[in-house]
Amino acid sequence: MNRSFQGDLYSYRTLDALIADKNKVFYNTVSNISNQLHLPSRWEIEYKIQEEDIISFDLIFIKSVRVRKKDGDYDYTPHFPRINLSFFNKEDQQILAIENIPSIRNPDKLYQPIESVINLILRKNHLICRISPIYENREVSELLNFYEKNIQSIEFELITPNMASISRGVQDDIKELAKSLNGVKTIIDVKADSESSINTKSEHLWNLISYIRQGGGKLAIRVKNSKKKIQLLTKTKEVKLDFENIRKEPTFNSSLIESFKDE
Repeated sequence: MNRSFQGDLYSYRTLDALIADKNKVFYNTVSNISNQLHLPSRWEIEYKIQEEDIISFDLIFIKSVRVRKKDGDYDYTPHFPRINLSFFNKEDQQILAIENIPSIRNPDKLYQPIESVINLILRKNHLICRISPIYENREVSELLNFYEKNIQSIEFELITPNMASISRGVQDDIKELAKSLNGVKTIIDVKADSESSINTKSEHLWNLISYIRQGGGKLAIRVKNSKKKIQLLTKTKEVKLDFENIRKEPTFNSSLIESFKDE
């Protein structure tokens, strides 16, 4: 969000009005991305659910598969693999769930082109969408324990804290600094003295890890005698999802949000 926004006659007059309506703007945007000229030509979107707090659609890839015939020649057969993407549009948190199917390589990377199309519309409303993975927590603990006495520095890359449900782990002065400077990303690089190491038991450290793990950015460390950064969060969180329940059970949206919360 552009916090230097001054308002205009034909849209929102104040920043507060824009913030209050951000979920409605997001819903209207995602509900209409199939009409966007910048959607890749070999993609089609088939909406499954279009409600204010959930938008679910199948992304269909228009392809052809080369098949060898009995006479030795090749023929091309139409092939339309599809994958489901569902946006859970809560007031304090928006979550994108991407179906994991074997026929599509790196499905977790599909958010990038979708994000680009969404932002073509959102920017007109002085908003921007940043999608960041929600990570499993176990690997962080294991790596920090393994390198505990040898961590020379730790780098936090924080998306501007605007997700109320997870931003409690970020100190107020960091939030206010990012907001006052109209920043969308804050990078904090903490270095220990060469004769010591980063304190991995710090409560502030684990608060920031919790924020980042739930979609708030990235985390990396450097160990002694190495110039290479080690990314601590790499495994995207997976949950089992029954889309029939989404349609039939009104509370399923809330229960899914709960399943993504920090352990």
